[in-house]
Amino acid sequence: MYASFSVFLQDITGPVPEEITNMTALRFLSLCGCKLTGFIPDALGVELTNLRTLALAGNQITGSLPDTINHLENLRSLWLQENRLCGTIPSVGALDELRQLDLSSNAFGGELPYDINGCRELMRFDVSHNQLQGGVPTTYGRLGKLATLNLSHNLFSGEFPTPVLTSLRSLQECHLGFNHFIGELPINFEPLEGLVELTVESNKLTGQIPTSISKLENLTVLELQVW
Repeated sequence: MYASFSVFLQDITGPVPEEITNMTALRFLSLCGCKLTGFIPDALGVELTNLRTLALAGNQITGSLPDTINHLENLRSLWLQENRLCGTIPSVGALDELRQLDLSSNAFGGELPYDINGCRELMRFDVSHNQLQGGVPTTYGRLGKLATLNLSHNLFSGEFPTPVLTSLRSLQECHLGFNHFIGELPINFEPLEGLVELTVESNKLTGQIPTSISKLENLTVLELQVW
């Protein structure tokens, strides 16, 4: 009975093997930094329901992220960054144990999933360097434990997501740069007293830089561009 299976930076080629879905006791599956191609098997989300960690980062995996990923109700970490995944991000609202979600550096499009508030343990959400559009749903403001939010280098538009941002009291890193947000920065940054990094450059923001930013005593990185 396998509980863990890990391969890193090996010359393993071809698709993610379907046979791996027979290892139903797996809790940790990592195939990072290989040369895997093809699709993520639909059966992975049906059979490997004991998974706590699924890490397939740094491969050449294509296609969409299967809807069955939402069946992995024990999942805590999902690392799929630096692949060639496309399509829309499926519903993840049933993953109420999820803490880390990294889909950065892929080719995802469409809008963010609305049911993210079901992931009440989520601490890191990174979808940077994709082709995502639309605005930031208000449900993201209910992620009370979120420490890292990275939406940079996408095609997001609409009003700057002030209601969401100022609701995230645990936020430490916020990266919203290189999008198409409009409007003004929040007047009051004081609810974000734990903020360490704030980058919102290369948007279409107007107005003045709020003086309340000066009260963020933990801030070490600040990148702004206001017209």
